[in-house]
Amino acid sequence: MPSHEQPMAFQSSQDFIRALKAASDPPVAGGPTKIEIAQQAWANASFYMPSKAEVIVDWIFTKLLKEKGKEIAQNPIFDARYWQLAATLSSSQNPLGTSNDARSTKSWLTALLHRTPLAPVVVALLMSYKDVPVDQEDVLATSVNSCLSVVWHIAVHKMTTELLQECLGGFLCTALAGAPSDGLSGIGRMISSSYRNSLNNSSNKKKLHQSFLQSHLRNWMSVLSAASAPLDPSLKISLLDAGIDTMFNLDILRLAHDSRSENPLVDRLQSISQTERALVLEHTPQILVYYIQAIKKNRGALFSQGSQAYATSSKEELYMNGMQFFISLLGLVDDSNRSPEAWTARLLLLQTVDKENIFDGKQQDSQMTFNRLLELVLLVLGEAWKEEQLECTGLAVQCLSVISHIDYDLVLPCVPRILPLLLQIPVASEPHFAFLDILLSYHTKTRTMATLVESLYASIAVPRTCPGGSLQVYQICSTSPVMHTAHMEHLARALQTFLTESQTMPTIQVVLDALKAAWEKIYGRAHQHEDGGNAKKKRRTSAAFVDTSVDLDDLAVQYSLVARLSSVVLSSLPMSSLSGPTQEEVRRVVDAFRSDFIYHALSKAVKLLRKRGDAEMWAIEVALAASLRLLYALDVSRNLCLPPAYDAKLNGKILDLVVDDTLLPELTLELFRVLLFNLSQGNELSPEDVINRLLEYIERNFSATGIVWSGNASHLTRSEIGRAEAALAVMHMVVERWLPDIDRLASSEQLQRLLKTIIAIKLPVAQPKAMQPEQLLLEILHSAQFFEFPNIRTVFLDLIGSMTARLDPSATKPPKTSSMLEKVTIFGHLLLFPMEYFSWPLLNDLINRALTSDIALSKASSQKQGIAEALIVLRVFLQRAYIYCGSIGQDSNKDTAEYLIALLKESPAVDAEFKADFTKASLDLVEVYFSKLLKSSKKHGPEPVLQVLDAFASDAFIDSRDISSSSFIALVNLLVNDFPQNSLPQEIVAALRKLHDSVSATLLPRVSSIVEMELTQKDLGVYSGLISAWYSIVCLNQWLEATGEPAIHLLGQKLMSRLISSRATGNLSPCSKLNEVGVVTFAVLLQELEMRPVSEHALQLDLIVAVYIALSDTLSPTSITVMDAHLGKACKKVALEDYVHLLSLVSESLADLKHIPAGRLLHIVHLAALLLREHPSHSLVHVQKFATCCINTFTEYPAFVSGPVELRLQVLDTIVQHCLDQQAALRSQDSAGICLLLSKFLAPSQEHDTATEPRIFHKIVGVLNALVRQRRDLVTHALPHLGLLLRDLLLCMRACRPNLGARQTALVMHTQPRWLSAAQPLGAEEARVLARLLEGLTAKTSVRVPMGPAAALPKAESLAKPFAKHAAYVLKAYVDAMGTPLVVLALDVRRELLPGLFALCGMVSEHSRDALMVSALDGGGRATLKALWKEYDKQRYVGRG
Repeated sequence: MPSHEQPMAFQSSQDFIRALKAASDPPVAGGPTKIEIAQQAWANASFYMPSKAEVIVDWIFTKLLKEKGKEIAQNPIFDARYWQLAATLSSSQNPLGTSNDARSTKSWLTALLHRTPLAPVVVALLMSYKDVPVDQEDVLATSVNSCLSVVWHIAVHKMTTELLQECLGGFLCTALAGAPSDGLSGIGRMISSSYRNSLNNSSNKKKLHQSFLQSHLRNWMSVLSAASAPLDPSLKISLLDAGIDTMFNLDILRLAHDSRSENPLVDRLQSISQTERALVLEHTPQILVYYIQAIKKNRGALFSQGSQAYATSSKEELYMNGMQFFISLLGLVDDSNRSPEAWTARLLLLQTVDKENIFDGKQQDSQMTFNRLLELVLLVLGEAWKEEQLECTGLAVQCLSVISHIDYDLVLPCVPRILPLLLQIPVASEPHFAFLDILLSYHTKTRTMATLVESLYASIAVPRTCPGGSLQVYQICSTSPVMHTAHMEHLARALQTFLTESQTMPTIQVVLDALKAAWEKIYGRAHQHEDGGNAKKKRRTSAAFVDTSVDLDDLAVQYSLVARLSSVVLSSLPMSSLSGPTQEEVRRVVDAFRSDFIYHALSKAVKLLRKRGDAEMWAIEVALAASLRLLYALDVSRNLCLPPAYDAKLNGKILDLVVDDTLLPELTLELFRVLLFNLSQGNELSPEDVINRLLEYIERNFSATGIVWSGNASHLTRSEIGRAEAALAVMHMVVERWLPDIDRLASSEQLQRLLKTIIAIKLPVAQPKAMQPEQLLLEILHSAQFFEFPNIRTVFLDLIGSMTARLDPSATKPPKTSSMLEKVTIFGHLLLFPMEYFSWPLLNDLINRALTSDIALSKASSQKQGIAEALIVLRVFLQRAYIYCGSIGQDSNKDTAEYLIALLKESPAVDAEFKADFTKASLDLVEVYFSKLLKSSKKHGPEPVLQVLDAFASDAFIDSRDISSSSFIALVNLLVNDFPQNSLPQEIVAALRKLHDSVSATLLPRVSSIVEMELTQKDLGVYSGLISAWYSIVCLNQWLEATGEPAIHLLGQKLMSRLISSRATGNLSPCSKLNEVGVVTFAVLLQELEMRPVSEHALQLDLIVAVYIALSDTLSPTSITVMDAHLGKACKKVALEDYVHLLSLVSESLADLKHIPAGRLLHIVHLAALLLREHPSHSLVHVQKFATCCINTFTEYPAFVSGPVELRLQVLDTIVQHCLDQQAALRSQDSAGICLLLSKFLAPSQEHDTATEPRIFHKIVGVLNALVRQRRDLVTHALPHLGLLLRDLLLCMRACRPNLGARQTALVMHTQPRWLSAAQPLGAEEARVLARLLEGLTAKTSVRVPMGPAAALPKAESLAKPFAKHAAYVLKAYVDAMGTPLVVLALDVRRELLPGLFALCGMVSEHSRDALMVSALDGGGRATLKALWKEYDKQRYVGRG
């Protein structure tokens, strides 16, 4: 029984007091409890008691204090009723509080809270809150929060800082248990805020610091951890600030600075890390950030008056303290800990040092720390080849980059050790390139690129430490960051730009010596391997000492890397910056090296390979491939421009060698590259032999599917897969580089072989992401150059004709279904083939063959998989071909009709995966056939069309989604859009009328049933199909121009009513099908307008407007666009009287703001814009009146200027659209209204949006641009208004200076319009748009107004001369913005504004400029204007050249 319904448990105030002070609870066995008695006493207005609220609150807080140690079930602290009653009493007066002696709540509550401590109660509550039942937590927290929000600010004055810290600790314990509710978050904010205020005034900060570290630091970090439950942002900031103020207040910082002892915070973090290492690692970087911010904030108090023993400046002392703390925190990350978390912590600590710029090279301890960290990085990089170490490796390299950014001299001694380790990283990533770019940046700035090149060669010579065979090492090194294409490109650009002339020849010598030394080693070891134990032959062939301890394969890897680097260095020499003699010397040396060394090395390697027999010589093959790559790089280098060189004997050996399938595929690729290059240069090679061997290799090894190549030649291994990848690489090379030469030199038979291989590749389902045959096919078919090769195109067309010949209708033996499906795949390739390149005979043949295949496959649709995909391809091809031809083939109308009838009657079993594509392809083709038959009906007779119309069954819409029903809709759309009734024979019109009657009779009952039933979500697809069909019937009825009473029932109103009611009752939820139903039903409603009597048009138009607004609330933006298209089309056809009625209805709605919510108002403004844009002929006067009415309405009512952002944008959209599209309809009163409206948008506001809306700025500028450029005659009469608007736009570019206080920010923002936010000023893009507007004032344009046929064209003029009197005041706005102390114009903004400001300067006369300088500007303003004018004078044209 509720307490207010129970009989009174007391009769007087004495009884009430005795009940509350009774020893037992409830006071009377079986009676109400004490809290219920208190609630009853307060709720009973007839019970009078002096200071009733004070007595009850005193009892509540005393009870909470005394019984705080009880179990939760008996503890009043965890009973929400006590807190709710206390909150009510503390914030209210006695219901009978009308006597003169009644004290205010604040007076008695203050005295009560001062004698009854509240902090122990709060601590007890928070410490045991986690044990509260889950279903009671939210109610309890909300009740406590509401009570404390009233009494906390009074009780906190009697709480010590220690007590508040206990409260904070209790809250942290509670927050650890789970995400705090809103009520608990409010309690946390109150406690942390009060604790911070008390801490700032406390004199015992050291004790508080110690207790916080020992008791609460772990919980504080755990609550703020990313892994903990999410906190309210304001609560998180409050807790964070409380902890930072405790650890880094001025007293603690001064104590730590003076004592020079170990920081207790670091010791405590060290002890916590023993059990919770991840927690400490997460927070250590942030603690460093907060510490540095604290010592910078208190720099004057800490370092300005230090001891005389430290004769350093305060800045250096600050840096030293910051670095000492960094070193201490870095020590928490144990060197033996190489986990990703540890490396992340190291990286963040280093980034903090870099960002705060606290490192000084004089600090020996810091240098030692960085050196130790670099050694740790090197240890990690030593294991970089392990896949499980990739994450740690990336983080370690990022640490290297940050250390390099801090001071490159720290890393410089370690670079010779770092580069060899980077060569062992198998997967290159962005951090690796970032570090290598830092190396390049350093050496370019110091002009020591030659030193970097030497370091790179030295790193290659260092033995690899990664395990595995030579092949694995070769692949790792080839794809490492150092050898990656991205780094090589950066290195090439740096060499071309920053390698000096004095360094060029020594660098070339280093490259040549490295190449020769590497080759001599590998060639000597190869001879030793070949000669075996023949000592005499060994002495004869090995002139130099050969280190036999190094494996031959390792030497080959080293030589390949040296050759790769050498090709980049030699190809990137700074030839353009060298003097003439040096250029000649460089070319002579490199050419001699090519002739004397490279060709010699190639000959020796080829000789070794030809003598090998069946043995594998992987090392020699890799070395030969590297030499060939180097030779090719030098030959094709446009930078070096070496003279042509050719060795016929060597190329003959290469041509003989390339047929060997046992060669390393990587070598085969390079052999073909050199052969094709020499072939392209016209050297003595047989094109037929080279191309034949190329094609033979591709045909033997190429696979059209299942092959993926990484793009790196080192991955082309000696295996079947490797040879297939090599064939793909050769194909890719031919397509990318040598296709013009293949087209020029290959025979027709060879071209046919190549194209057959290409066509054999199947089209991909999705876009390939790596080098695959499918990607190669797409590159070919998307290449315009491929189709421009005359020989290739001719052979390709012949090949297509021969491959599809068996599909020809005249074929004696038609192919089987499986064979036909294979042949049809060629049409998928032809979809990517430009139709312009087909010859007319071939295109007609392809069309006939596609038709034959389509008919045959349609009959076999239930027998084999893949039929649907083939039919889609065929029908899309036919549709494209017919559109390109302009007509359908040479088949007769009879054949066309038969095929069309077959399409209408087919019902193939298509998988859901292909259903939509199949239906679309079929409908597109049906529409093309309908168009052909209708166009030829008058010339060739109506019989084929009549046959097709007879094929439509009256029950076609039983299945609303089959081909027949959709084809009927497509036919009606075609008739309405392209074929007036008088363009067709009467027989066809009569047949259409008959079809209309039969279909409408069948469809009417089904559509009528929709009106009578409640719409459901699951049947929306059926409703959409039926209503779409009914819309087609209505359109066809109107096309037939039925007279008298409408030939069909008008169901639009009923359908719309049922749709809106079902939506309102919640039966329908938003989805794509609902959008379709809404749009089509609205289209039916529009179509029925002309079918109604004229007397009913006004009511129908009212309904249309109401429905439009209602649907705009629920439909998607895409559906609203479709609905706008239907309405716009209808507006162009309605009678002028109906259009005027629509305008008046919308005008009245715009002005009736009291009854229209803001959301609906947005749609009305959108409708107004649509009516201004889409209007019937001879309606200019009405459009002008309506536009003036809209502008005046927008100006009159503040809702259009200060309402929701979307409404404001729509208003400006309407004005912009009208000024751009209907500029001839603008009148002088319109320009005045527009200026007034824009000035309201730019007016200063006391309130601002949370985020800046730049689109408003762009639209305002767009309106002024349209007026200035197209209606100069109107602007000339409103130049003062234009000047004011331009001033306001310039002032909008101002931004608040950083670190302004709240009051200063408010002073600035009160001068800015509502749509600007202090946190997000306008940027360079807006400045560029405004500058373009100012430049438009000087552009000569003609006035766009309606003129008679005999009127002369108006003279093109600009506004520069009329606006000259006002330009000075616009310039003054810029000067004021530059001189205001609280604002700033960003550098990029000023840069973008300059062209517009220069245009203003060009308008201002010298007299106006001098007057502005003297009378309107102070000293700073004059300096700003002088500087601007100086820049203007530099760039202006003065007529001297």
